[in-house]
Amino acid sequence: GRGVGQELLRRCFAAGRARGARIEAIVSSSHASAQSLYVRLGLVPRFPLFVLQGPVEALSHLPEAASPVRYPTARARWPRKLSDLDETVCGRRREIDHQFWLGEPYITCRALQDKDSGLLGYVYFTPDHIGPLASAPGGRAQLQLLRLAGQAQMEAGSETVRLQVPGVRPGFLHVGQESGHGEDHLRFGVLEDEPDLAR
Repeated sequence: GRGVGQELLRRCFAAGRARGARIEAIVSSSHASAQSLYVRLGLVPRFPLFVLQGPVEALSHLPEAASPVRYPTARARWPRKLSDLDETVCGRRREIDHQFWLGEPYITCRALQDKDSGLLGYVYFTPDHIGPLASAPGGRAQLQLLRLAGQAQMEAGSETVRLQVPGVRPGFLHVGQESGHGEDHLRFGVLEDEPDLAR
C-alpha cells in the first residue's frame, strides 16, 4: 500500500527500455491487489496460464525416452542450444534464463537429442513442479520429457506434481489430461488461471 511494488515495476520496465526492449510483460499473480497494480501500469491480460496438479505416478505411464538423455549444465554451450530450440518453438531466445536455471542447485534439467546431436526437447523440474518444457515441432518428445521428470520426482519421494501450461498452448492441456492431470477440480486439474499480462 506504499507504492513499493509500483516503483519496482516502473524501474524494471525503464531498465528494459534502456536496453532496447519493445515488449513489457509479466506473469500475473492470482492475488487481486497484484492484478490491480498491473492494470494500473497499463498491462492487460494476453493469455491465461493454467496450473495443473495431479499424481506424479501417472507420468510413468507416458512413453519412455526413445532418444539419448542429456544432462545440461550452465557450461558447455547448453544455454545457447536450449535457447536455439526456444527460438524455433516460440520465436524468442532466453539464454539468460537458461543460464540462471541451470545454475540453481534445486532445479534439474534433462534434454533429449537425436542421433545427430540435434536437440529434440528439454524439461526443467523440481521435486514438485515441472516446467518450463519445450520440444521440437512434430515429435513426441514432450511426453517422454514429462515421464523423465516424473521418474526423477518419484525417486525423490514426491507424490503430487504441478505443471504450468500457457493458454497459447492448448494442445498441451490434453497431454496433462492423458497423464491423469485432468479437469476434475477435486482431484486434478486447473488450480489457478493466472493471466500473462502485456502491453
